[in-house]
Order: sequence, then structure tokens, then C-alpha cells
Amino acid sequence: MKRSAVTAVGLAVAFALTGCSQSAFTDESGKTQKPGVYQYEQDGGTMTLEVPAAPGDYAATAELESLRKDAKAEEVTYILGDADNSQGSRALSPSSIHLYNDSGKEYDFYAAAGYLAENWDPSQAGDQDYRYPDGSPMDEEKYYALATKVDELYKSHLHRGAPGSRSTQVWIHKGADIPDQFTDLSVVKTEGKGDDGAIRPTRGPATPLPDDVKRAK
Repeated sequence: MKRSAVTAVGLAVAFALTGCSQSAFTDESGKTQKPGVYQYEQDGGTMTLEVPAAPGDYAATAELESLRKDAKAEEVTYILGDADNSQGSRALSPSSIHLYNDSGKEYDFYAAAGYLAENWDPSQAGDQDYRYPDGSPMDEEKYYALATKVDELYKSHLHRGAPGSRSTQVWIHKGADIPDQFTDLSVVKTEGKGDDGAIRPTRGPATPLPDDVKRAK
């Protein structure tokens, strides 16, 4: 399944934006931070993040996890966001989120649309030669079923967070190696204008994301 040139350019721009985050933010208390709920505000909008989000807890992550298994892709870790941009003046849809451990190792999470298109899309190497993302062979029926599902989810995760809207967003890290505590959490803004393009969320409410964020059944 091939993407258009426009899509390819859009993905390149989205991944390039991660370069805006030149340095990590330190916890003002000097203490390590732990998984949980974090928040930040940007141009009138509020983003609430669950770091990390269990795959089976929310409809959005459960759907992506099902696709990952269909694609026979390696295990991943998710961050889920409730983007309340009903009063916002600019798009609220970070391209990436980054965690850092105490030795400086970086754990990168990328917006779902770009991640799944780059990592979970099957390929056709030749006539009747269909491949899973890992290169292993697959039959034609499974190829078209997976390609269709990837395309549908890719499109559904694009263009979320517009001013005046509220949306659920997901970021994906390749691997399950996220530490149980970290020293820094950095979000790359939708558009890096006027500063280095990065935001440090603060610890949010002790409860999970709001009840109106759709949970998995």
C-alpha cells in the first residue's frame, strides 16, 4: 500500500519536529517523576495525558493494539491524551512526546497516524508477494484487510485537535522498556513558534482521564 507524496512529506515534517526539543525539562522539585496523569495548557486549550496508558483501558488504544497484533508488529507503549481545545485558538496536537531516565536515555513517542503508517503498513514486493511489516509472507486476503485497516486508522488519527474541538489522541513508543520513573517529560508543540517548541507538562489530577474519554468495554 503506497502513500501519496503529500502524505510522505507530511510525515517527514511531523517527525522532523522532534528536533525542536533540544533539551529536557527538569522537575522543579528535583525529584523523579512517575507514570500517571499530566497536564499542560496551550493557547486556550488543555491537554491531559495518561503516561503511559494501558492498551486495554481505552477504546483508542485498544483499537490500535488490535491493529498492532494483526500486523505482527513488536510490542509498543502508548500515551493517551484528552485534548480539550474547545476554547483554543490554535491546533492542539503534539507531534511527539519524550521521556528521559536518570541517565539521560530518551524514550520517544510519536503521534499515532505517523507511527502506524511507518511501522504497521504491509507491503507488496512483487506480483502475489505480500509481506507483513517485519518482512514475513502473508496471503493476499490478509494483506488487503490489514492495508485497509491501517489506512482507515491513519486517516482517523489525522487532523485532530483543531480549535473549537475536543479529541482523544494517542502517541506510540516502539518497545515496552519504559522505566517506572523518569526525570523529564517533554512535549513537542504542534508548531514551534516563538520558543524551542517544547512544553513541560505538570502533574495532573490524581484520577485517570475524564470519564467522558471513551473507555474500552
